[in-house]
Amino acid sequence: MAEWVYNRDIMTFDELLPAIIGDIPETLARFCDNKALLEKFIRKFPDDANFAKFKEIAETGDWAELEVTAHTLKGFVGNLGITKLYDLFTRIVNEYRASNNDAVKELIPQAVACGEEVIGLIKQLDN
Repeated sequence: MAEWVYNRDIMTFDELLPAIIGDIPETLARFCDNKALLEKFIRKFPDDANFAKFKEIAETGDWAELEVTAHTLKGFVGNLGITKLYDLFTRIVNEYRASNNDAVKELIPQAVACGEEVIGLIKQLDN
């Protein structure tokens, strides 16, 4: 899964973009081509309470709440262009709605690992 490997502790925002965003021009267009605004929102992801909530709910097994939280995160990371994570949350929501809990159980660790990887990369940004 991990394709994002950097040998430095600090990276620039321009170096981060191709590491986490699937379609940079499309994502920038959603932010009116304002890279500073996009950066502001991407930097907020590590502190977003929904990802922590998702991980917590995954432990308790409250599937209905997990679906709501995954749906919220799907929209958030989708707008940020974090395609890999968006795809995982989309699959979780779809599998839950299809009553396929076994598939949801398989996807949860992938989503957590991917989200933590994205957060790790964002935390490498220079301040």
